[in-house]
Amino acid sequence: MVYLSPESAEALGALGEEIGRWGGAALRRSPLDPATRPLPPYDCPTGNCRNDKPCQEVKEGDAIDPFSREHVERNACNRCPTTNPEPVTHTVARLFGLTESEEISHYEDAEGNQWQPDNWFTAPRYHGDAGIGARDPSNMTYRVVMAATGGRGWQCRYHGGQLDDRSLDLGTFDYAEGGTSMHMRMDVSPHNANPLYAPNLTETF
Repeated sequence: MVYLSPESAEALGALGEEIGRWGGAALRRSPLDPATRPLPPYDCPTGNCRNDKPCQEVKEGDAIDPFSREHVERNACNRCPTTNPEPVTHTVARLFGLTESEEISHYEDAEGNQWQPDNWFTAPRYHGDAGIGARDPSNMTYRVVMAATGGRGWQCRYHGGQLDDRSLDLGTFDYAEGGTSMHMRMDVSPHNANPLYAPNLTETF
């Protein structure tokens, strides 16, 4: 029999709970409803958080305090269409050109900005998307990949085709490119420490 110290047992218990959360999110068949998961009210310290934007002063590599305005108000730098981007398809040849099929190449909004769905594994865990094989365009989280109007780091979550900028699962502006160590440092780690953001700061169009 293996005996564990109380500290080791606690750590293993926490690891088991986290694995359960990831697994449950991956298997979820429908997205989480923002109406049931509202963010708490936020008292803007300047009274004008939509226009007074500390996020604009952040440079890549800066340390982000998870309880700072730079983190909590990061969505003042976010920008999203009010309804979900629409799929754009292209023709793909198969079987040595004998057959063709239509596949989604990207998603696009009315301004011509191009979007891709957020990661199929992490979006259910961090943004309340449905799990593997159950996402659809009107209930999904997106990241901008080409901003026709300029800009970067936009992340937008939709439920029933409408932007969710008020729930615990909202999309959040990224200071660093997704999938990088800098993204882990500037975006993911602060989120894990404090997932409570100021709601309704995203600029919409």
